[in-house]
Amino acid sequence: MRERRGELMAKVTSPKHRADAGFQRVLGQTLAQLKTAYHDVYLDRHARLRLGATDDQLKARLGQDPRLKQLQQLATVETMPAQQLQDYQNSLFGLKTCFSLTKQDLDTAPVCPHCTFRPVEEPFSGTTAGDRIARLGTMLDDLVKSWTKTLLTNLADPTVAANIDLASSQEGRAAVQAFLASEQLPDPIGPAFVKALQEILSGLERVVLTEPRLCSRRSPTAARPARRPRSNSVSRVSSPS
Repeated sequence: MRERRGELMAKVTSPKHRADAGFQRVLGQTLAQLKTAYHDVYLDRHARLRLGATDDQLKARLGQDPRLKQLQQLATVETMPAQQLQDYQNSLFGLKTCFSLTKQDLDTAPVCPHCTFRPVEEPFSGTTAGDRIARLGTMLDDLVKSWTKTLLTNLADPTVAANIDLASSQEGRAAVQAFLASEQLPDPIGPAFVKALQEILSGLERVVLTEPRLCSRRSPTAARPARRPRSNSVSRVSSPS
C-alpha cells in the first residue's frame, strides 16, 4: 500500500498525469485492487483473532464449567497458587467473539463495525483464537489435577495431618476426610470444606496455642494456680504470730 501510494502520489501531483485519461483509469484500478487486497487480509486476520459462533459457545461453557468454579473456591485458600487461576481467567475472558463481519461492512469502513478490530493493536502471534479456546479446555482439566495433587501433598504432611481433627466444623472435617479418601475434589465445593482447609493449612496450630481452653493441655505450667503465692504471702503478714 505504501509503495503504491508513493507511486500514485508522485503522478497525482503532476498536472500532466492528472490530465491523462489513461492515468485516471489506472489510478481507479490500482485503488480498487488495493482495497480488495486489504479486505482479504483483514477478513483473514479477523477470523484468526476472533471467536466464531461455535467457539463462542465453548467459551461460555468454560466460563460456567464446574471445574472452574472449584478452582475459584479453592483460590481463597492461602497455600493455593491463585495467580495460575487469575492468568487462566484473563486468557479465557480476554478472547473476543465476532462472527458478523462481511466484505460489505468493509466497503464503508476500514475496521469491523461490530468489534472495531484493529490488526496493529492485536498482532497475530501464530495461534488462532479457536486454537486458544480449545487449549484452555485442556488446561482447565490440568489445573484441577495439579491443584488436587497440591492439596493432597500438603494434607499428607504429618504436621498438617494432625490439624485435621482440630478444624472447627464437623462438616468441614468430614469433607476433608472424604477428599483424602477419594482423592477427588468435592463437586460442588462448599464453604465448610474451604473453611476447614483454611484452618488446617493456614496456621491452625497457632490458633490452638492461643486458645485459653486448650492451653492447659499444651503447657504444664499453665495449670499451676497463678495467685496462690500471693495469697500465702498476705496471710503471713496478717497473722498475729
